[in-house]
Amino acid sequence: MIRLSQAAHDQLFDHARRDAPIEACGYLGGRTLEDGTLEISRYLPLTNADGIPEHFSFLPAEQFAAVKTFRAAGLQALGIWHSHPVSPARPSEEDIRLAFDPRLVYFIATLLLDGGAAYIGQAGTSLPALRAYHIRNGVVNEESIQVY
Repeated sequence: MIRLSQAAHDQLFDHARRDAPIEACGYLGGRTLEDGTLEISRYLPLTNADGIPEHFSFLPAEQFAAVKTFRAAGLQALGIWHSHPVSPARPSEEDIRLAFDPRLVYFIATLLLDGGAAYIGQAGTSLPALRAYHIRNGVVNEESIQVY
Protein backbone atom coordinates (compact mmCIF):
# COMPACT_ATOMS: atom_id res chain seq x y z
CA MET A 1 0.00 0.00 0.00
CA ILE A 2 1.17 3.51 -0.83
CA ARG A 3 -0.17 6.60 0.91
CA LEU A 4 0.45 9.78 -1.07
CA SER A 5 -0.19 13.22 0.37
CA GLN A 6 -2.73 15.36 -1.46
CA ALA A 7 -0.10 18.12 -1.72
CA ALA A 8 2.45 15.85 -3.44
CA HIS A 9 -0.29 14.49 -5.73
CA ASP A 10 -1.42 17.97 -6.75
CA GLN A 11 2.14 19.26 -7.21
CA LEU A 12 3.14 16.47 -9.56
CA PHE A 13 0.04 16.93 -11.71
CA ASP A 14 0.63 20.71 -11.80
CA HIS A 15 4.18 19.98 -12.98
CA ALA A 16 2.92 17.49 -15.60
CA ARG A 17 0.44 20.03 -16.99
CA ARG A 18 3.06 22.82 -17.05
CA ASP A 19 5.62 20.72 -18.91
CA ALA A 20 3.21 19.11 -21.39
CA PRO A 21 3.68 18.07 -24.09
CA ILE A 22 7.08 16.89 -22.84
CA GLU A 23 7.31 14.24 -20.12
CA ALA A 24 7.68 15.77 -16.66
CA CYS A 25 9.61 13.91 -13.96
CA GLY A 26 10.71 14.01 -10.35
CA TYR A 27 11.21 12.22 -7.05
CA LEU A 28 8.79 11.34 -4.27
CA GLY A 29 9.99 10.99 -0.69
CA GLY A 30 8.66 9.95 2.68
CA ARG A 31 8.85 7.13 5.19
CA THR A 32 8.24 3.41 5.35
CA LEU A 33 5.77 2.73 8.16
CA GLU A 34 6.04 -0.24 10.53
CA ASP A 35 3.40 -2.17 8.57
CA GLY A 36 5.37 -1.70 5.33
CA THR A 37 3.15 1.06 3.97
CA LEU A 38 5.02 3.71 2.04
CA GLU A 39 3.88 7.14 3.20
CA ILE A 40 4.91 9.74 0.64
CA SER A 41 4.74 13.31 1.85
CA ARG A 42 7.23 15.20 -0.33
CA TYR A 43 7.47 15.92 -4.03
CA LEU A 44 10.60 17.24 -5.72
CA PRO A 45 10.40 18.27 -9.39
CA LEU A 46 13.35 17.50 -11.63
CA THR A 47 14.20 18.67 -15.12
CA ASN A 48 13.62 16.33 -18.04
CA ALA A 49 17.10 16.59 -19.54
CA ASP A 50 15.83 15.10 -22.81
CA GLY A 51 13.04 17.68 -23.14
CA ILE A 52 10.90 15.47 -25.40
CA PRO A 53 7.38 13.97 -25.22
CA GLU A 54 8.44 10.31 -25.45
CA HIS A 55 11.23 9.98 -22.90
CA PHE A 56 12.75 11.49 -19.78
CA SER A 57 16.11 11.45 -18.09
CA PHE A 58 17.38 13.22 -15.00
CA LEU A 59 20.22 15.69 -14.68
CA PRO A 60 22.64 13.86 -12.33
CA ALA A 61 23.28 16.96 -10.19
CA GLU A 62 19.54 17.45 -9.62
CA GLN A 63 19.06 13.77 -8.85
CA PHE A 64 21.85 13.84 -6.26
CA ALA A 65 20.50 17.08 -4.74
CA ALA A 66 17.00 15.54 -4.41
CA VAL A 67 18.35 12.58 -2.44
CA LYS A 68 20.32 14.95 -0.20
CA THR A 69 17.21 17.09 0.36
CA PHE A 70 15.21 14.06 1.46
CA ARG A 71 17.96 12.87 3.81
CA ALA A 72 18.30 16.32 5.38
CA ALA A 73 14.56 16.23 6.12
CA GLY A 74 14.77 12.72 7.62
CA LEU A 75 13.00 11.21 4.61
CA GLN A 76 13.82 8.49 2.09
CA ALA A 77 13.62 8.67 -1.68
CA LEU A 78 10.76 6.21 -2.22
CA GLY A 79 9.68 6.82 -5.77
CA ILE A 80 10.40 8.20 -9.19
CA TRP A 81 7.56 9.60 -11.22
CA HIS A 82 7.09 10.80 -14.75
CA SER A 83 4.18 11.80 -16.92
CA HIS A 84 2.77 10.27 -20.05
CA PRO A 85 1.10 13.35 -21.56
CA VAL A 86 -0.70 11.45 -24.34
CA SER A 87 -0.49 7.79 -23.36
CA PRO A 88 -1.84 5.64 -20.52
CA ALA A 89 -0.32 5.49 -17.04
CA ARG A 90 1.41 2.17 -17.58
CA PRO A 91 5.11 1.42 -18.03
CA SER A 92 6.41 1.37 -21.57
CA GLU A 93 8.99 -1.20 -22.63
CA GLU A 94 11.62 1.50 -22.17
CA ASP A 95 10.31 2.36 -18.68
CA ILE A 96 10.66 -1.30 -17.71
CA ARG A 97 14.15 -1.59 -19.21
CA LEU A 98 15.35 1.56 -17.43
CA ALA A 99 13.87 0.75 -14.00
CA PHE A 100 17.28 0.62 -12.35
CA ASP A 101 16.43 0.42 -8.64
CA PRO A 102 14.10 -2.37 -7.46
CA ARG A 103 13.61 -0.61 -4.11
CA LEU A 104 11.90 2.39 -5.71
CA VAL A 105 8.29 2.64 -6.77
CA TYR A 106 7.78 3.96 -10.30
CA PHE A 107 4.82 6.32 -10.62
CA ILE A 108 3.30 7.28 -13.95
CA ALA A 109 0.77 10.08 -14.38
CA THR A 110 -1.30 10.37 -17.54
CA LEU A 111 -2.97 13.54 -18.73
CA LEU A 112 -5.46 11.66 -20.93
CA LEU A 113 -8.98 12.83 -20.19
CA ASP A 114 -10.21 9.30 -19.53
CA GLY A 115 -7.14 8.38 -17.47
CA GLY A 116 -6.16 5.91 -20.18
CA ALA A 117 -9.19 3.68 -19.54
CA ALA A 118 -9.81 3.34 -23.27
CA TYR A 119 -6.35 1.82 -23.63
CA ILE A 120 -6.16 -0.28 -20.48
CA GLY A 121 -9.74 -1.53 -20.38
CA GLN A 122 -10.64 -0.22 -16.94
CA ALA A 123 -13.91 1.52 -16.24
CA GLY A 124 -14.09 4.19 -13.57
CA THR A 125 -10.47 5.32 -13.90
CA SER A 126 -9.96 8.61 -12.08
CA LEU A 127 -9.41 11.71 -14.17
CA PRO A 128 -6.47 12.04 -14.65
CA ALA A 129 -4.79 8.83 -13.54
CA LEU A 130 -1.74 8.19 -11.39
CA ARG A 131 -0.54 4.62 -11.09
CA ALA A 132 2.38 3.07 -9.20
CA TYR A 133 4.53 0.05 -10.00
CA HIS A 134 7.31 -2.00 -8.50
CA ILE A 135 9.53 -3.14 -11.35
CA ARG A 136 12.05 -5.87 -10.57
CA ASN A 137 14.05 -7.72 -13.20
CA GLY A 138 11.51 -6.77 -15.87
CA VAL A 139 8.53 -7.96 -13.81
CA VAL A 140 5.90 -5.26 -13.25
CA ASN A 141 3.56 -5.30 -10.24
CA GLU A 142 1.02 -2.53 -9.74
CA GLU A 143 0.63 -1.06 -6.25
CA SER A 144 -2.47 0.61 -4.83
CA ILE A 145 -2.33 4.33 -4.03
CA GLN A 146 -4.36 6.09 -1.37
CA VAL A 147 -4.29 9.89 -1.48
CA TYR A 148 -4.56 11.42 1.98
